[in-house]
Amino acid sequence: MIPTKLPAGSYIAEYTIFNDEEVEQTGQVNLSILPYGTLQKAGYGFFGLSVSHKISILLPVLSLIIVILYLVYLRTNRRRHVS
Repeated sequence: MIPTKLPAGSYIAEYTIFNDEEVEQTGQVNLSILPYGTLQKAGYGFFGLSVSHKISILLPVLSLIIVILYLVYLRTNRRRHVS
């Protein structure tokens, strides 16, 4: 999303690509300006992920935490029984 003051509509944008002083490419592209709020903003980071992607990240992490807590529990339980 690029901020602009152009009204909504279709435009033709001309461009020139330079390599130092030499012109590498020129051309035209169609440019569409949409009214504000037309596109849904994508989220970024973890909160921008879909629910299935969040689960695919959280499930292994939570599983690992449960295994670690269980191992700590077993270790502390052994110490109590040995003493």
